[in-house]
Amino acid sequence: SSSSSSSSSSSSSSSSSSSSSSSSSSSSSSSSSSSSSSSSSSSSSANDWFLESVGTGSSLLWTSSQNVHGQPAIAYYGGVGNGLKYARYNGSSWVIEVVDNPAEDVGREISMAIINGQPAIAYRDKGLARLKYARHNGSSWVIEVVTTDSPFYTSLFEINGQPAIAFYDATNTEV
Repeated sequence: SSSSSSSSSSSSSSSSSSSSSSSSSSSSSSSSSSSSSSSSSSSSSANDWFLESVGTGSSLLWTSSQNVHGQPAIAYYGGVGNGLKYARYNGSSWVIEVVDNPAEDVGREISMAIINGQPAIAYRDKGLARLKYARHNGSSWVIEVVTTDSPFYTSLFEINGQPAIAFYDATNTEV
């Protein structure tokens, strides 16, 4: 099943994982904690990939990336107790923000897209079995609960300037 929500933000689009859906619910604001990450890189020849360390965490299994305002950005699950994080390159180093509660198991099944020109992330809150949607409003992250139907495999994209999220609903065994 697929859900479209009307929130304000900006342009482009993209997606990541697989499926998901439902209706929009509560809304809250989350303050973001910022820190700069030192970068380490390695490259053995001009034909090789450029590798750079962005952040650390005990479980970096779920990630999603986008080009945000001309620079790379990555949303990732920092592991239990570290929450959902957003790393953006500012032209010289990586800046890491905490998007959602690091005290809970949030940030799995991540899909990031650009909605109305701002980064947005659909993700699973495993601890409370919720699908959440976080959007950056230009100064902080605003978080909404989309559904409580045991969501898995989110895919976020933009339709006519609005966020749309596809996901697998484990409660009702449907997409």
